[in-house]
Amino acid sequence: MAFCDDDCWWQAGALTARILVGETEREDPTSTAMSHSPLPSAGLRGRMILGVMTGATAFRTAAYLEAGGYDSRLFIGGEETLLSLRLAALGWALVYAPEL
Repeated sequence: MAFCDDDCWWQAGALTARILVGETEREDPTSTAMSHSPLPSAGLRGRMILGVMTGATAFRTAAYLEAGGYDSRLFIGGEETLLSLRLAALGWALVYAPEL
C-alpha cells in the first residue's frame, strides 16, 4: 500500500520514499536526514526511522491495517506521527529505503 500527496508523484517504474524537489530534483532535506538516522538498523533493508512523510510512504498492508491506518480526525498534520508510533509500538520496523 503506497501513499502520495496531491503535490507529489511517483517516478515512472518505481515507488520511492526519496523525495526530490523541483525540476533540478534536489533531494529534500527530510530525505537526507532520514538517510542518516542514528537508530540501530542492523539486519534491516534501510535506515530505521520513527517517522514518515505522509505524502511519500509505502506500508505492508498488514502493518497499516493492524495499526489502524491514518487517523481521520487529524487530516493534515500529525497523522503520520501517530501512525508511525502505533506501528513501532506493535513491533513493526519503519525504514527509510530510497531504492524501494
